Order: sequence, then C-alpha cells, then structure tokens
Amino acid sequence: VCTGMWRGCFELEEEDLPSECVGDVAKFIQTVQPSSVHLFFGCRGENDFIFKEKMQGFLNNGTLTALEVAFSRNGPEKVYVTHKIEERGREIARLIL
Repeated sequence: VCTGMWRGCFELEEEDLPSECVGDVAKFIQTVQPSSVHLFFGCRGENDFIFKEKMQGFLNNGTLTALEVAFSRNGPEKVYVTHKIEERGREIARLIL
C-alpha cells in the first residue's frame, strides 16, 4: 500500500500532513493548489549544462515558472547559484513566506 507521494525532490508521507488529512494522502494532494516552480542550476559553463534542452522545455511548457542558470567559469567573475538566489531574493522570500 502506497502511503506517500513523490513530489519533486522530497517524499510526502502521512506524518507530514496536517492532522485533518492523515489517512487520506489523495485528499490532501487534491486540495493543494499548484504554485510557482523556480529552478536554480549551477555548473562551470555551457558545456556542463546537462539537461539544458529538457529544462528549457519545462520552462517553455509552463512546468517551470523560472529557470536561473549560474556559470562559475564563464566570464571574468564567477557566478554561483547563491548569487542568482540573491538577485531574486525578494521574489523567493515572498514565495516561501
């Protein structure tokens, strides 16, 4: 018997649900409203940008709301995912809070 559901990179189990939904994972999933999906991806450069076409496809079809890619070895300054998150900090904070 399956008691959980895979959502992105974490598993949703019954003990993670609000108490009124325990025992009915399907009911909880039906009540959750879709939200923004922001993906931050970092690598050394364009040649290391694995799954580029797949990620672009997800962005184009609306699965992803935003795709931020940080290349640490392109250009004069290193750019890391933390820089990209900081650039979109207000928006990300609004989504989380």
